[in-house]
Amino acid sequence: MSTLNPLQVQFLERFQSSSDHEVIAELNSEARCKGWTSARATYLWALKEEIIKRGWDFSAIGNVENNWYLRYEVKLTGTKIEIVRDLFSQR
Repeated sequence: MSTLNPLQVQFLERFQSSSDHEVIAELNSEARCKGWTSARATYLWALKEEIIKRGWDFSAIGNVENNWYLRYEVKLTGTKIEIVRDLFSQR
């Protein structure tokens, strides 16, 4: 297993101490962002790791391999992440 860098550790610890509501709020906040940096990639990696660790079904917005669809506002129902709305659809 590879060694984690300090930023990975920081984000993992942050999400570990977050409530379910806070994790979903972070996910929804990221869905509104269009920019990309290596720090954001690390942040999203840690967020996904926490979602997997909690055993949540996030198949509506991605999968374990790497795909991640950050265009939806979501909610947590039990242990399933569900789409509330597409934030980028034309209405």
